[in-house]
Amino acid sequence: MESLAEPRSGDMIDSCGEASNCGEREDEMEEEEEKERLKKEAIAYRESLEKRGVIYMSRVPPFMKPNKVRTLLEEYGEITRLFLAEEGQSLY
Repeated sequence: MESLAEPRSGDMIDSCGEASNCGEREDEMEEEEEKERLKKEAIAYRESLEKRGVIYMSRVPPFMKPNKVRTLLEEYGEITRLFLAEEGQSLY
């Protein structure tokens, strides 16, 4: 009966020093690194969500469209959502 720790004839001993495939270990390490990277990205995204805020703008001219307001404000940071509510015509 052969020992499980010793390579059998025909098995190749790789750089790991074992008859098993190091490629599996490398794949597992790559998966762990990918999970760690994704976890860091998720934490950074959550922190960026906490930093966002709401800006209230009064007296926006009626000709201003959302795309124009977005263009004007993007130089100060990322605009995630933009909503312009029309006011009644009696004010103008």
